[in-house]
Amino acid sequence: MTFEQRPTILAVDDTPINLTMLNEILKPHYRVKVANNGTKALEIAATAQPDLILLDVMMPGIDGYEVCRRLKANPATHHIPVIFLTSKTEVEDEETAFAAGAADFIHKPISPPIVLLRVKNHLEIKFLHDYLQSQSEQERSQKIQLMQIFSKHVSHEVAETMWQQRDQFLNDRRPPPQQVTATVMFTDIRGFTTISEQLDPHTLFDWLNQYMDVMSKIVIEYHGVVNKYIGDAIMAVFGMPSSRTTTDNIAEEAQRAVDCALAMRDAIQQLNLNFVERGLPPVGIRIGIFTGEVAAGTLGSSERLEYTVIGDTVNTAARLEEIRDLEGNNQLDQDCRILIGETTLRYLDSQYQTQFVRHIVLKGKKEPVAVFKLDGKKI
Repeated sequence: MTFEQRPTILAVDDTPINLTMLNEILKPHYRVKVANNGTKALEIAATAQPDLILLDVMMPGIDGYEVCRRLKANPATHHIPVIFLTSKTEVEDEETAFAAGAADFIHKPISPPIVLLRVKNHLEIKFLHDYLQSQSEQERSQKIQLMQIFSKHVSHEVAETMWQQRDQFLNDRRPPPQQVTATVMFTDIRGFTTISEQLDPHTLFDWLNQYMDVMSKIVIEYHGVVNKYIGDAIMAVFGMPSSRTTTDNIAEEAQRAVDCALAMRDAIQQLNLNFVERGLPPVGIRIGIFTGEVAAGTLGSSERLEYTVIGDTVNTAARLEEIRDLEGNNQLDQDCRILIGETTLRYLDSQYQTQFVRHIVLKGKKEPVAVFKLDGKKI
């Protein structure tokens, strides 16, 4: 994509340092225009037609809420998604923002990865909306609704499955909750707090974004869904949103999760070579994988829904990743230690090499869980 083909983002904030930060975050990926007050923002929006607007709430003169109302009242700008940036945290503030027509709400101090992900998600929704203008009103409405709910990273195959099975996902404007069997993966960077204290903010986020980008693409490659980013951690799910009911289907998803973890380990080694060459700290990660029943559904308001999974399976996968006393001494474990539960092991065939570690009572559980270390595939 050439520079001229990049989407245009309008950043609006009355604080110069905030505009500088947003420009630094966005300019590697987008064309950026800036405004330091509401009046200038309305002028730029009307003439330059940005693809998305990041809008501060508290500004002298015309505040962000009023700017958003005027944008939405103008037929020339009402289609532009607006994401509010604010330090306000009260529920009433979010209600005011959404009532004004906002697409999303990001709290200050801003996190560069969150800003980039939210911008990417809402641009995808906008571009889909624009594309669907030529299609039937009913299909257009349904596809936009699905994209708003599943505005996380999903593979093309998962997106296609969602559309083919849209009737089960769209019921009273939100997917009905369901009990499904899925494989949940948690990844986390070892020693992230210590590393973050050693790097300046710009270097830290550049380092972290490179890592997140590589890991997320691998999840998508193996048909998983990146369900959440939690600081430096990633939660991915294999086997949703389409329900898996047969043993073969569940086994296929468990094996995809394990293959994904092994691909992450390979990628970490290459990524670390690049980091070391640039004088950056290498990455070591822990991965926990567990297969079982989860409750899948949407959380949030009618204006902003997030499809997610909850339950004991999710908690167990997270606890497997968190185990600290099983780091291992070999380089593979230092790069990427992978622990799986016995339920996942049952769905793996003989091509995988694993070691039984021991039964461990994980945090928040009463009964011990059989823990296995995944070494790789047998030669």
